[in-house]
Amino acid sequence: MNFTAVLVSALIPLIFGMIWYHPKVAGNLWMQVNGFKREDMKPTNMAGKMILLYVFTVMVAMALMLMVIHQVHLGSLIANIPDPDGTMKGDVDMMLSKYGNNFRTFKHGAFHGFLAGIFLTIPIIGTSTMWENRGWKYVAIHAGYWIISMMLMGGVLSAWV
Repeated sequence: MNFTAVLVSALIPLIFGMIWYHPKVAGNLWMQVNGFKREDMKPTNMAGKMILLYVFTVMVAMALMLMVIHQVHLGSLIANIPDPDGTMKGDVDMMLSKYGNNFRTFKHGAFHGFLAGIFLTIPIIGTSTMWENRGWKYVAIHAGYWIISMMLMGGVLSAWV
């Protein structure tokens, strides 16, 4: 796991969130859907919220890395198999040296980030939305934010060789 790439890509949702939830993008619609008024939106404990948000986005980045970089799983094929002479480890090392950079592009990572966003965020946000009796605009706003964030994160994680 490349922790530098994880820590850097985890900043993307924080930065993109400032753009996405800006009043000129989706911020006004988000406030309308939630019944919020601008005068009621007083920031409280912003430092604590940003730290917690960053911890959460690091967790998302770690999960995404496992999804966008296929080579991460190669070593797990032999993890519990005895290899006294190191032959299997040598085979894995050879495979990684030969094919370790295959599909390591921004485009490939963004595609997997898109799939993760579609197949994870929409069902998760959609489930909460149904039980909270919120409309599909709510899902579209938040899922849109996460799908784009995960596409950008996946792209960075995959391209960071």
